[in-house]
Amino acid sequence: MPKRRNEESERRKAVGATDSKVRATERRVGVTERRARATERRARATERTVKATERNRGDGKKSRSDG
Repeated sequence: MPKRRNEESERRKAVGATDSKVRATERRVGVTERRARATERRARATERTVKATERNRGDGKKSRSDG
């Protein structure tokens, strides 16, 4: 009986039982990349807001945060 289980294990290795692990890893990498792009997008948007605020203050206008 144990020998048969070992044969099955060998067969699974031969057909690529690790494929599911590889797919899971690729999925995690994809999620990480997507989050990084989203963070970068938010950073650019924040930078635009900061620049606009600085421009407005230069003109003597009040920004909303000044009350």
